[in-house]
Amino acid sequence: SADLAHKKIDKIKYKNKIKVTDEVLNAIAEADLIIIGIGSLYTSIIPNLLTKEVKKALINAKAKKMYICNIMSQHGETDGFKASDCINFRQKNLRQNL
Repeated sequence: SADLAHKKIDKIKYKNKIKVTDEVLNAIAEADLIIIGIGSLYTSIIPNLLTKEVKKALINAKAKKMYICNIMSQHGETDGFKASDCINFRQKNLRQNL
């Protein structure tokens, strides 16, 4: 809506409980390198990291983690964001440092 056009997104959450498959959790546990990115911060990156199960699996994973940030902002979503803004928003929504 027009009222939301210039508002900053503060938090992302699911409306309903999400079921994470064992395949996802096993892939995280067995990975040598976990690459997070490239994609929309709000619709591709954060939603995949919000569940408790995925957060715990990422924190416990022995794999190195790499975050690849978009080099361009997305109009209406990340206008004016620096790479550090993307990282800070990700950390705030995950409530954990990966």
